[in-house]
Amino acid sequence: MSTANAVTVALRDLREVTGPSLRPGGQGSLRWAAPPSGEILLLKQYKGEKTIPNSRDRLCRLIEWRRNLPSQDRAFLDARAAWIRHVVLDEDDLYGVLVPPAPEQFWFTNRKGVTKPREISELGHNQADAHHLVRDYFSVPHVIARLGEMLRTLAWLHRKDIVLGDLHRANVLVGGLANVPAAYVIDCDAVVFKGEPALRRTNFPYPWSHPMPTWPDPLDKSCDLAFFAHMTVGLVSKRLENIALTDDVLCHFPVAHGELLAQWLRRENAAARADTLSTVAVQWCRYVSDQGIEYVRSGTSEQRKPWKGVAAIPASPTGDIKLPKPLNPVKPTDRRLSPQLTQKSVLAEQVPTKRPCLGVAMIKVHFANTLCELATVFITVVMTAS
Repeated sequence: MSTANAVTVALRDLREVTGPSLRPGGQGSLRWAAPPSGEILLLKQYKGEKTIPNSRDRLCRLIEWRRNLPSQDRAFLDARAAWIRHVVLDEDDLYGVLVPPAPEQFWFTNRKGVTKPREISELGHNQADAHHLVRDYFSVPHVIARLGEMLRTLAWLHRKDIVLGDLHRANVLVGGLANVPAAYVIDCDAVVFKGEPALRRTNFPYPWSHPMPTWPDPLDKSCDLAFFAHMTVGLVSKRLENIALTDDVLCHFPVAHGELLAQWLRRENAAARADTLSTVAVQWCRYVSDQGIEYVRSGTSEQRKPWKGVAAIPASPTGDIKLPKPLNPVKPTDRRLSPQLTQKSVLAEQVPTKRPCLGVAMIKVHFANTLCELATVFITVVMTAS
C-alpha cells in the first residue's frame, strides 16, 4: 500500500514545511508537514492528557469512514471540513494526526502582511472596527448566509450520526466577500462518531448559559445546536459576548426561526432534527443571492425583503495569500536526503549543528603550529643579523 493510501504514517517519514504560523488548538499544537507523497498537510501533535486508551483505533475509524463514502458525499465533506487524513505514529505510539489545511478562500492577509485563517469571529466586527483593521465588513445578511452554510454542514453530519462536539468560533472558518458565502469546520478529530469520541472532551473557551458539568458526556446533537445558537446571537448582534436572544437578533429572522433558536439554546432534543436544520439552513443561505444582492427575513412571513441596512464592504487589498505548495514525492532511496520531522529538530524547533570533520580539524591545528614555528625562526634570524 502506498503512503498516500495508508491510514497510519510514521513520524520519521514526514518532511518539515514552511507555512503561516498557526496557534495551537485545544488538543495540541499545529505545524505544516508533508508525507512522502508530497501533499501539504497540517501535523497536529496531541497533548497526552487529551487522548484516551482507544484514541488510535477510533481516529483510524474516522479516516476509513471518509474513504468509504460515495464520491459525492466525500467531495461535500472535503469542501466543508478538515477531516483527518492520517494517524501519525512515533514508533508504535499515537503522536497525532495529519489534517488538510483550509482552502485558500478561508485565509486572508492582514495589514501587517501576515497570512491567517479567517475565523468566524470576523463576522462580528462592526463597520468602524473592520475599517480600522482593514478587514471585510460583513453585513447582517452576509453573516446569516455564512451561518446558513455552517448549518448545512451540521445537518449533513447529524444525518450521519456525527456530533461535532468541539464547536466554537475558533473552530469555524468563513470565506471572504470576494467569494460566495462559505464555511469550513476544523478540529474534526474531536467529533463524537456514532456515540463514541476519539479524544477527551475539551474545555470550551467562552461562557455558556448552562454550566458545562450538566452537559452530557459524550456531547450530543442538542449540544451542537446550543453552541451554534450561541455563535449566531453573538455574530448577528455584532456583540461577541452576547449569549442571549435579544431584539437586535430576532428582528432579522422570521418568528419561527427565532423560536427555533430559543429551543436550541435550551438544548431541546426535539428541535435538533437534521431535516429541520436543513430547511432553516437553505433559507439562511438565501439571505445573499447568487448575484450578491442582500436580503433579510422578518416577522411572520418567510418572504425575503431587500436589506436596508449598511451593505457589506470589502477590505482594501493587503497582499497575496501565502500558502505552501505541494512537494515532489519522495522515493524510498531519496528519503534520507529530505529534511524530516524529528523529536529534536522540529518538535523542539532545534536544528542539529554540523560537527567539523576530525581530519580537517587536525590539519587546521597542524597548519597553525607550523606558522608559529616559522615566525619564531624569522625573529631569530632578524635578531642575529642585527
